Amino acid sequence: MFDSQKLAFENFVLGYKDGVYIFTKDGCHACEDYKREIEWINNCYLYFVEVTTDEERAILSKILDRTAFPITVGYLDNQIKFIRQGILFEKDWAEVHKFLETFPENPLTPDEIQKRIEKQKNRCLLTYYAIPQEIQGLERQAILEKGIGYNEFPIDIDSVCPGLPAKDRERMLEGCYHFAKLVLWKGGTYSNFTNDIILGYTINNQEITFIERDLSEVK
Repeated sequence: MFDSQKLAFENFVLGYKDGVYIFTKDGCHACEDYKREIEWINNCYLYFVEVTTDEERAILSKILDRTAFPITVGYLDNQIKFIRQGILFEKDWAEVHKFLETFPENPLTPDEIQKRIEKQKNRCLLTYYAIPQEIQGLERQAILEKGIGYNEFPIDIDSVCPGLPAKDRERMLEGCYHFAKLVLWKGGTYSNFTNDIILGYTINNQEITFIERDLSEVK
């Protein structure tokens, strides 16, 4: 194992994430057994992260939505690709090894990391747009086209399969509540369906604040 493969928890949280991360907890016998099984692997994209405090465990739980150790996580360009709990044996580890083989032989340079971060900043995120029902036609289209300037992929809530029953339409949207953004365009009244989506979104994302924008920003 390279010295660079030992990663402090703070550096994991603050750093650019690319590779496989093994999270272990102090005093966990299964974690120690797991580390002994794989620490011989010299791969600059395989990291061992020791979680030592209750605060660190709470932060990791929010990031991964997992609490049992050890945890193996695959990241690609700051995006989680898989999460595995417990000791990984031959077949499961073979999948992790295959993922590691997709990375280059040498670690990324600081310049390469910075370029990737800049590219990610321009990545468009799925975003629900609550648009006043008085806004129609070209005005509504202009609001949607504004999304690219905010790095958003806008979904006009009212336009989602309007011929279906409201419950079916809501079911189509609620699956993305936890990772979609929500933008409220102010300057009129929303339809009953849009109000229901706003309510459902806020109930499921109590720690996330939706974004409010004025229609004057479109002009």
